[in-house]
Amino acid sequence: MEFNFSDELKAKYAMQKSMSDLKLASSGFNRLAPEGATYVDAMKGIDSRAQMSEALTEFSKANVVELSLKTFNLQKAQSIGGLAAGGTDTTLIPIYVDPAMADLTRRHTPLLELIPRVTQYGNQISYNQLTARGVFGWAAEGAALTSNEDTYVRQTTAIKYCYAVGQITGPYLAASKPYLSQGYVDGLNMEIRNKTQTLKYVEEDSLINGDGTSGRSTGYGGKTYVAGLEPDGMRKLITTNAVDESSAAVSFSLVRTLIRRAKTANASTTLGVGDPNLLVTDYTTKDNLKSLMTPTLRYEGDTYELPFGIKAMQFDGLPVLASKFMPDSSNAREVLVLSTDTWQNRVMQDMTYEELAKTGDSYKFLVKQYLAPITVAEQFNARGYNFA
Repeated sequence: MEFNFSDELKAKYAMQKSMSDLKLASSGFNRLAPEGATYVDAMKGIDSRAQMSEALTEFSKANVVELSLKTFNLQKAQSIGGLAAGGTDTTLIPIYVDPAMADLTRRHTPLLELIPRVTQYGNQISYNQLTARGVFGWAAEGAALTSNEDTYVRQTTAIKYCYAVGQITGPYLAASKPYLSQGYVDGLNMEIRNKTQTLKYVEEDSLINGDGTSGRSTGYGGKTYVAGLEPDGMRKLITTNAVDESSAAVSFSLVRTLIRRAKTANASTTLGVGDPNLLVTDYTTKDNLKSLMTPTLRYEGDTYELPFGIKAMQFDGLPVLASKFMPDSSNAREVLVLSTDTWQNRVMQDMTYEELAKTGDSYKFLVKQYLAPITVAEQFNARGYNFA
């Protein structure tokens, strides 16, 4: 028996089949690429469209559906613009919030990775320095043999205590639980992660800018510290080769002078030589220095890879690292010349998580660490400050 369908009925069938195929293709795409998955990002060299297409084709074959974009007969979809005007149908469209958090406060903390972390017993860091050698030297036959004492100095630095405290309320935790299985934000874990990162920012800031001797009101996050609370940082600990640049523009000559002072301990006749291997500055000064070096960079290249994949520009063989924690205002910029083998982060207690007492309908915790940075030979480092 043969059936004759009208052209209108054939058209309706073709449209329904096309929409059915499109729905299946969409379902397959969502399984292959869940919400938030990046499959094209030119800056990172990601382009998975070919693989997605191939996988989608295999998915379609597995479901015995012949997909052909040529058969799609898409009709104009109902507008969702009425949502803002309160349309009765469009207000029912659910809103899906991307669980990924866009962190606008993020910073790099390269010095925490480049400066050695060393275990510390007790809350006082004590170490010895050989500051001068006693020399007998050449003498006549039969000369009296007298001893010549070397000079030693004991240095002591106190461990400091750093905390980050967070909490979430019971209602917030209860309200968020049903969404955890859907990949949405885990409130407690996010708070712990954020406080942990905050603690690292505080540590990097104090490693560079800390002033435990006098205190300061410019700590990370606008914190004020009275004297004795935070450790002294690099800008405070480098004293022998601290040079006031008097608002001068950064130049080859000035930076090379700083490097030479770090190598020779400011031309000391009793101290030896340093081994500077890192320059640290702000982003503006780095750009100014780079503009002076443009001809050299074209010839030698401008990238030097430090440990942990940190990339930096080179100046006279020393990598130049820019940090947002360095001062970057006019006539107050700085360049630090570091011999990293003279620096240590002495750690009595590395980062640890603890839950605090429950005194209300909330979950309260802290992240803490006990440590202090030291330099066992500040004379082999240099600091140029008050650059333009």
